[in-house]
Amino acid sequence: MNRKEIITIAGLLVAVSTLLFGDNIYQQFTGHSVYNPSGVDSKPTTIVVTPIVAMQPTNTFAPTATPKPVSLGRIRIPGNTEEGVRFTAHQDGQYIFTYVSGAYSPWPDAQPAEPKWRTSVSVYKNRPIEWVQRPYNPEDDKSIIYKEPSNPDGFIGNYNVTTQAESVGIARTTHSLRFDLRAGDYLIFVVSDDQGWYNNPAPNIGEVVFEVSFIPR
Repeated sequence: MNRKEIITIAGLLVAVSTLLFGDNIYQQFTGHSVYNPSGVDSKPTTIVVTPIVAMQPTNTFAPTATPKPVSLGRIRIPGNTEEGVRFTAHQDGQYIFTYVSGAYSPWPDAQPAEPKWRTSVSVYKNRPIEWVQRPYNPEDDKSIIYKEPSNPDGFIGNYNVTTQAESVGIARTTHSLRFDLRAGDYLIFVVSDDQGWYNNPAPNIGEVVFEVSFIPR
């Protein structure tokens, strides 16, 4: 048997062994990991996997319109009302009290150009007016204890007396008060003066007027 025949027979044996026993037999014979009749090692195939990105659904929501305040009318706070004016909420929401006009004077004969006017209004939420002793003024009778509204939940206007026009201007600058109320909550509005003196020796003059607006919850 010549050399060519021996090589041919050996090749057939390797091929048959590879088919029967896998690549391990072929690797032992040839040193190659995969049987390749052409005698050239095959290169590994690179597989490129493109990731699949899940698209999230886009939810389009219509913007929520901001509710507009609804006018409930006006509330007047007279200068001579020591017990104050009570406002009761009939629905949950925000209540806005915007200064409209007016000033009051503890001096019954006060003239508009005289520095005897105020627009100060104290507001108490779900509680009575808190009366606290104030410091004495030079003209006060030291034998009398003077108490006035103090520690309110809201306040607007000027306390120090000025002319009527100046008092109105200060109230317009502070502009408004806002309260978050539930149905049944109440507010008490009272102007500033000494307890027992709102109608003594004569009634205080003037009033402060607010526009009441409501924004439901």
